[in-house]
Amino acid sequence: MKRRGKSSVRQRIARFQKTGRSGGHEEGETGTTRNVSTTSHQILKQLDERDDDDWAEVENESTPLVEMASALNENGSPINADEEQILTFEDFARIAGGVDAASADARVFERIPWVIRKLFELSGTWLFRGLSPGCKPLYRAVEIAIADGNVLDSAIGGLECCRDLVLRYGKTGFWGRWRGRDPGLNYWLGLRAGLSKILCELGYAYHTRFLMGSKLEDAEVALACLREGVTKYRTNLDEDQILQFGKTLLTHYYAVGKIQDLDQCIDTLLTYADAGIPYKNPVTIANIIKYLAEALCARAERNHAESDARMSLLMSQRAVNALPKLPGDSQGWLRAGFMEGLSRSLLVMANLSKESKLALETITEAVAHFREALEMRKLAGAIPRHLGLTRIELGVTLLQRFRVSRTPDDLDAGISELRIAEKELGKANDVDKAVAFSNLGIGYRLKSLVSANVMDINLSVVYLRKALRAVESSSAQYNIKATYLSNLASSLLTRYRLKNLSEDLEECVQRASQAVELVPPMHTLRYKVLDVFSVCVNERSWRLGDMDGLRKAVDLMREVLGTATVPSADRVTYTINLAILLVHLANATKESPSEANDMLEDAIGLWHSIQDQIPPSHPLYLELAGGLSDALFQKYVLNEDPTLLNQVVDLRTRALELVPDERPDRLKYQKALADALISRYRAYSPGNPSDLETAIEGYATAIKYVHCPQSIRYACSISWVNICVQYGHPSSMEAFEFAVEMYRRLAFVDSNIASRVDQLSMHDTGITSSAARFAIERGQFERAVELLEYGRATFWQQHVAPRTTITKLQSIDPLLASKMADCWRQLEENSSQDLRTARTDEWEQLLATDYRNRKVAELSTKWECLVKEAESVLGPTKLSQRPSFEDLHTRIDSRLVVVVNVSQRGCDALMFAPQWPGVRRLELSKLNMDIITVMHNRVDSALRRWGRSAEAQTRHFVTGAKKSVSAGNGAMYEVLRMLWDFIVEPIFSYLQLTPMPLAERPRIWWLLTGPLSQVPLHAAGPYDSPSSLNAGSYAMSSYIPTLSVLSVSDGSFNTPKREPIDVLAVAVPTISYLPVNAIPATKKEVESIKATLESAGAKVNAFVDHKATTSNILQHLSSSSIAHFACHGMQDIYNPIRSALLLYDEALPLTRIATGIADTTIAPVAILSACSTARGDINLLDESLHIAAAFLFIGFRAAVATLWSIDDQDAPLVFREFYSYLCEQGTKEIGLDNTSRALAYALEVLRDSGVELERWLPFVHLGT
Repeated sequence: MKRRGKSSVRQRIARFQKTGRSGGHEEGETGTTRNVSTTSHQILKQLDERDDDDWAEVENESTPLVEMASALNENGSPINADEEQILTFEDFARIAGGVDAASADARVFERIPWVIRKLFELSGTWLFRGLSPGCKPLYRAVEIAIADGNVLDSAIGGLECCRDLVLRYGKTGFWGRWRGRDPGLNYWLGLRAGLSKILCELGYAYHTRFLMGSKLEDAEVALACLREGVTKYRTNLDEDQILQFGKTLLTHYYAVGKIQDLDQCIDTLLTYADAGIPYKNPVTIANIIKYLAEALCARAERNHAESDARMSLLMSQRAVNALPKLPGDSQGWLRAGFMEGLSRSLLVMANLSKESKLALETITEAVAHFREALEMRKLAGAIPRHLGLTRIELGVTLLQRFRVSRTPDDLDAGISELRIAEKELGKANDVDKAVAFSNLGIGYRLKSLVSANVMDINLSVVYLRKALRAVESSSAQYNIKATYLSNLASSLLTRYRLKNLSEDLEECVQRASQAVELVPPMHTLRYKVLDVFSVCVNERSWRLGDMDGLRKAVDLMREVLGTATVPSADRVTYTINLAILLVHLANATKESPSEANDMLEDAIGLWHSIQDQIPPSHPLYLELAGGLSDALFQKYVLNEDPTLLNQVVDLRTRALELVPDERPDRLKYQKALADALISRYRAYSPGNPSDLETAIEGYATAIKYVHCPQSIRYACSISWVNICVQYGHPSSMEAFEFAVEMYRRLAFVDSNIASRVDQLSMHDTGITSSAARFAIERGQFERAVELLEYGRATFWQQHVAPRTTITKLQSIDPLLASKMADCWRQLEENSSQDLRTARTDEWEQLLATDYRNRKVAELSTKWECLVKEAESVLGPTKLSQRPSFEDLHTRIDSRLVVVVNVSQRGCDALMFAPQWPGVRRLELSKLNMDIITVMHNRVDSALRRWGRSAEAQTRHFVTGAKKSVSAGNGAMYEVLRMLWDFIVEPIFSYLQLTPMPLAERPRIWWLLTGPLSQVPLHAAGPYDSPSSLNAGSYAMSSYIPTLSVLSVSDGSFNTPKREPIDVLAVAVPTISYLPVNAIPATKKEVESIKATLESAGAKVNAFVDHKATTSNILQHLSSSSIAHFACHGMQDIYNPIRSALLLYDEALPLTRIATGIADTTIAPVAILSACSTARGDINLLDESLHIAAAFLFIGFRAAVATLWSIDDQDAPLVFREFYSYLCEQGTKEIGLDNTSRALAYALEVLRDSGVELERWLPFVHLGT
């Protein structure tokens, strides 16, 4: 449709002024006329002051005039068709809707042809404003109009009225009255031509609304309208209709994926592009050629057809040359779009190229053209949205160049352009912003694969979540949502492989599954999302040992390859993936060797079927070499054919040569080669010594590859240890020490607390105890002690060491100490934050979690820099260097300490005594891991029979007789006798200890490793009779998680006592937020200790029932000498860091105890009269993840806790006697140093009262 310029507007206004009224008003009705006349004078004046290029803005400003000048009268008088009067869209719509061919009189009936023409013109004007912002004065208006959603709706409404009027009155015969009266109306008298024009315009309007709103039904209606207009009502199309039809077919293909749409688009556009028709508008023919090139480009990508790619490039160049010179900014604007099309064709050519050098040159040319297009848009005054969309394509192209060049500069440049585009699209619609977010997510995922930096993969996940969130609430078509879901799944899988976070693995499967559900079976996107889904399912199933899941992954990949629409090049990739999945499945099917062998044969056959298509220079060669070698290696394992190992070694050697040192996956290939060499060395019994040495060197390279994921470094260290020990290699001790260091690094502070625990749990192999035993076997007892101290309680040591460093710095460099304290505080807050209960919306929660993870990674990087700065001031600190034996021995001071180390290699006791200068070893030759396992099983059996298992841990209110008490006692007595025979009696004999009265008994600090940390060693004894003596008759027992606890509790907080001492006493008889029984004796307990302590001069702050809130407790905790908790305790056996004391208003979890309490100012004592407060995680026994340890590691001097649940009525008796002993029979002094002896006294009283074993056994003492 022709645009009406300044003169057209002036003529329309002048014509209106001449009549002085609208056609539907009487002469006396002048109010509206005066207002319209005034407005028209203003517009005419503005026209004289404007340039011709500003006509569109004036047209927009004339809207108030149009709205006020209604040409429709209320009594239905006829409109003079010879007089072009100004009508609003609403006026025409009312006319169209109010006319009825059966009853309307001639005057109204005669309006119809004129109404149709004017309605079409007005709708076209709206459509033009919505679709063709080709001149910059319209940019802002169009952006606002599209955002309001009114422009396109108005155009569609008007065009639908036109269509309905023509169809309604085209067969009534009245058209003949108008023939010859108005040549301008003759066009509408031909039903076929009129409907063709209307339907094509209507289809294009729906097409544009689909582009703006992504509603699939709009795309369907658009194509239906255009097909009907083209095929049913018109045989000869003009160039505009050709272009509209072709663009709509292409858009529909992108949305639905039907190859028929793409083929028809190419055939239609190609026919008219080569027909030699004399087109009226050369810009239109240039656009036809441009969209033909884009369609060919899409088909080339789909079918990997080089002929289509070459034709696309040829057409893109032809379109650029066909574009005529235009005045003003239009030239730059249009040329920019054509240069972008040329760049896309170049990218497809590059993707199909088999030569990396040629591909790189082609992509570089595409980058240059995108930069040129971007500059053109800037010069043309493009709005930020259009700049942003062009910049996205530039950024994506730079990422593509990185994939070929592997140059980090390309990767950084691509991400930088995408970040700028993100800002430029700040006010754009959600669909546009989602494109930027999605590509940023992909860019940061690529960067994480290069840097192995958790911050990069966290950013990737965050951006992909934002992309999905942007289209989740919109009507974006399913293929967009499916693509974003699939991309998010890939990034989550990448993060899982970097950090081994189980929640990432579960979510990646969930997101990939959602993507598959969105895509119809025959859609071209189907095989891509299925591929991602199968890989995710395989990864999870492999981790969980889920055979059904592995088989499902294989079936999914077979479905992908069975899809007829999979291009040949993609088929190569999916063949590789299927072969890998078959190898995984075969490896998990060892119980059926013949079935596993068949799978391996299938996998090897698949590899060989594509081997010729993947030369060493091909990007997929590493996948080929790695996958084929894995299949051959597994076949060797099944068939024991050593000749297969030669092929494996050759393939893995060639693969390793292609991987540069700086790649984060370099170590994976290094380990794979070392594994093959070791296998070949063993297969030939013995083999070539160089295989052994090369393999050990390969494992040891994990030391230098600090940029590789910690999990693969740890795996290399374990392999290094095993090979060295097996063959007696001289680097064995170095291997053990490196393995302990790698185990510690699995829980470094670059992740949240839950992730650290998860990492330790997944990789706990008992390496620290094995390393200590290896040192002991070589007589290096002191080194064994160092290793045990360094490699145990890793979680807690990371918490304590920074505080120690900060304390040392305060007097030397206060500013640095302040920076470190602030950084560590933020790390603790972010690491321990639980976001699951703070947000109910899933996306809010996930985005917040990812933001938290990114924040932790950033703070970890900052912390590492501060640590290096602190080391320059203090020298190496505990953060980076294990403590020396001399330092540990000094901290032990004059205490009698026994370290019991158990491992598969053997069991030993390492003992410190005041009369010895060093450490002595006693081998516990009768003890082994099998016996310890038996003891553990019997402890569990006793607890279940007593009703005190980990699953039923509550402080009991009503006890009474239990049917299984005797059976439980029998199992527990057997355990206590085994502990006495295998551990305690040999140690006591070595130490020459004999039974003594309580006041004279020595004290032993026990440090128990591995599964021994969960057995009641303090009560071990023969129990031959009811009066039998036990370990408590010889010595008082205190447990310690590490030797450093003695130092932390006795040295770092060695400040004078205050008089009177402050006591915090807490009683929580009932809570409402968890279904647990009431424990009324807690009130009695607190009342009793309050009376006892106040009589000794102490100040007791008692918080009972509703006063026992978290805020009150935390406010007084750090300033109290004794903190007594009488409440429920909860040890979470599945997630130990969520273990908690149950206060009145909420649970006080272990993490909040560790991070939310300031360092104590005096050496206090924690009395935890609650259930299971010293029960750790059965999967991480060396980590001491329980509530009592939390109090010790934040600076409490000692703790009284419980191994399992206790009875409500027992606690008041125990602690009445406990505090009575501390207060020394009513004197004004409270002996905090006697807490261990006081507990021993109280338990003797309870035991002598005749209670069952289960009731006095769980109480234990920890710390100084």
